[in-house]
Amino acid sequence: FTSGRERDSSPTKGRRLSGAEHDPFHWSPEADRAFKILKRKLMEAPALGLPDLSKPFQLYVHERKGVALGMLTQLLGAWKRPVAYFSKQLDQVSKGWPACLRAVAATALVLGEAEKLTMGGSVQVCMFLIWFEPCWTLRGVFGSHRLGLLGTRRSC
Repeated sequence: FTSGRERDSSPTKGRRLSGAEHDPFHWSPEADRAFKILKRKLMEAPALGLPDLSKPFQLYVHERKGVALGMLTQLLGAWKRPVAYFSKQLDQVSKGWPACLRAVAATALVLGEAEKLTMGGSVQVCMFLIWFEPCWTLRGVFGSHRLGLLGTRRSC
């Protein structure tokens, strides 16, 4: 959801003030360029729209490295306008789960946050799923006949 902003800010990482009297802060031209690029990209981000409770919502969810990421959108003509962005750490127990269950935990976490804005409105949850190996835990929960539906690259 950040469109590569974390890569653009890498020259600015590690730049912090620590004991300014003894350890002066040095800002390199490379760090200055990276900061300006990051600032420009943050200003280019699409403006969030106000939620319209009469329209259905779409919630896009993704889990990466123990962080649940989400974007709540609504249709504005043919365009999906962002209403909110979500980013929450999974708890320590969920972080130890297999990828298939982390995706379920991320969905539950982000959906709980989104419900504060949707106020009971219709929400369509979309996830990007990649299965590298069969998830035997989900096979037991959903049954083998439903697991084929979950194994798609994008389920929405």
